[in-house]
Amino acid sequence: MSPQKNKAASKSKTKKGKKVGLGLLTLVLMGLFLLGDLLYMAKQWATPPAKINVQALLTVTSEAVPGGSFKAWDAVASANAFYLSDQPNNRILIFDRKGKYVDSITNKDAGKPDFKELSCMTQSPNGDIYCMDTWNTLVRGFTAKKKPLPVINISNKGFFGPRGVAYSNGYFLVADTGSQRIAKVSPDGDVVTSWGKHGSGKLEFENPYQVIADDQGHIYVADRDNHRIQCLDANGKYLWEVSTYYPPLAEAVDSANHLLYVSNDQSVKVYDLTGKLLGVLATLPATEDDFTHVSSLSVFPDSDILVGRGNSITVYHSLPQPTSK
Repeated sequence: MSPQKNKAASKSKTKKGKKVGLGLLTLVLMGLFLLGDLLYMAKQWATPPAKINVQALLTVTSEAVPGGSFKAWDAVASANAFYLSDQPNNRILIFDRKGKYVDSITNKDAGKPDFKELSCMTQSPNGDIYCMDTWNTLVRGFTAKKKPLPVINISNKGFFGPRGVAYSNGYFLVADTGSQRIAKVSPDGDVVTSWGKHGSGKLEFENPYQVIADDQGHIYVADRDNHRIQCLDANGKYLWEVSTYYPPLAEAVDSANHLLYVSNDQSVKVYDLTGKLLGVLATLPATEDDFTHVSSLSVFPDSDILVGRGNSITVYHSLPQPTSK
C-alpha cells in the first residue's frame, strides 16, 4: 500500500475513533443524569419531606363568577381582597377576603389596547395592582377601585414574551421569558439594568416566567426549564438556588414568617429564605391531590395562603406545627 493510502487510512481510523469516543462519552453522560434522577427519587421515597399542615378556610369555583369558568394564571392577596389574572377570558377577577366575587377588570375598563395574554401579578405598598400584559409588552396597573393607572410601556426595549412582574423598592422586576433575563424597570418604563442570559449556570435561565421579591429586596426567579428557583440579592448577585425536580409552576413569599412557597406538578414545597427545604403543604383533615398542579400562589398579610389550581381557588390557614422532642 502506498504511503498516501496508509496516511488516508490512518486519518479515517482516527475520525472513526473520535466518533466512537464521543458516542461513548454521550452515553456515559446520559447514564449519569439518569442515575442522578434515580438517586433523587430514591432519596425522596426513603425520606419523604415533613408535612406542614394547613386547613382550608374557603374555596371559590367558577360557579361563583359571572360569565362562566375562570383559570387563574396568577394571584395577588391583599388585606381585604384578592385578585386573579384570568388569562383565557382576558380579565382580572376581584374577590373580597371571604371569597365573594366583587367585580372584574375587563378590556372595557382598561382601555386600549385590549389585553393580550394577562400573566403574572404584583402589588405596590399603596394597594395598586399590576399585571403583565405579555404580548402587548406592557405592565398594566389599576387602583383598588379599578381605575386604570398610566401604562408602563416596555415594548421596543428588547423584551420578548415577558410573563413575570414584581414590585420591589419603587421599581418593577420583569421576568423576560423569551430573552432569558430579569430586568429592573422604572415606573416610566426605562430599563435600569438587567441580569442573566440563556443557559443552566448561575444567573443563567431557561424560560424564566415568574419573579417575586421579599421585603429585604431578595429576588426569587422561577427558572422553569432548568427546574429550579434562583435567589438573587437586590443588585442581581446570585445567592443560592434550589432544585424543584419538576418545572416550578408558581412561587410566593411569606415575609412575616420568612418562608418561600414553590409549586410543581406534584406538591407545594416550603423553604426558608436561605433555600432550606422545610416540608410540603398537607391538609388536615387529609384529602387527596390538594396541592398537585398548583398554578398560582400568594400569601395574605396575615400569612394565610391562596392556592389556585385549574378553575378553583382555595385559601388555607397554617396550623400549629408539631415540635420535635
